[in-house]
Amino acid sequence: MEGRAVFHCHGVAGSGLDATLYGDAPDRAGIHLISPDRPGLGESEFQAGRKILDWPNDVVELADHLEIGSFSVIGVSGGASYALACAHKIPQRIEACGILSGAGPACLIPSGDLRFRATYFGIRHLPRLYQRFAKSLTAWRAAHPTEHFAVPPMLLARADRAVLCNAEISSILARTTAEGSCQGHAGPALEGILLANDWGFHPSEVRMNKFFLWHGQADRIVPVGVGRNMAAALPNTSAKFYPTEGHYSLMVNYAAEILGAFSERR
Repeated sequence: MEGRAVFHCHGVAGSGLDATLYGDAPDRAGIHLISPDRPGLGESEFQAGRKILDWPNDVVELADHLEIGSFSVIGVSGGASYALACAHKIPQRIEACGILSGAGPACLIPSGDLRFRATYFGIRHLPRLYQRFAKSLTAWRAAHPTEHFAVPPMLLARADRAVLCNAEISSILARTTAEGSCQGHAGPALEGILLANDWGFHPSEVRMNKFFLWHGQADRIVPVGVGRNMAAALPNTSAKFYPTEGHYSLMVNYAAEILGAFSERR
């Protein structure tokens, strides 16, 4: 296998296809990018009762199968929890951990961010209602297949709207979302429940020598305050905040810079 191995942890209710948004950046950075689906999403079998801290076991099994000894991990959006779980549980295998537009645990949401706090609160305390919502959303997506990715305008920064005007980018996001719910709503619903509840560890408990964190200051989906609190909680973190970038635009516009960080010598 050529290039340094990096496991990509996709966003909540998405699929491994979202790594396509990096374009040719992995090749240019000399990175061997591995982007598996999590259980219940895409082609990965649903696992009732799974926890975030179960994910490192799957990563180790896949890495061993591929004969990869050490590797890095990167988590995008809600995938941040799974990348951090790997750094926490199997640090002896991890070279570096990256967090990209990462959604943190409830305790790191700024007190002033009422919308994001309310979302977590609703998922935690009204799980049945949330599951019904996830079921309805999955059914709607199945009934309205599209090559275009639709997000409420209030959740999109100007930079996000700009990248979504690109038909190829919009199509990739539409496909990764459709793939994430192809087995039904159970997998996506569990993803949200796991994210909003106790992860089984706190980011400050993760001990590693190399963390990277990137977050757009204009992000309306995961507010930048979460990113700042995550950066403060994690030790040995190189954090960078981008004044005009949003949730999707950061991954698209800075793919080469982000993945290039993993190709640097330790």
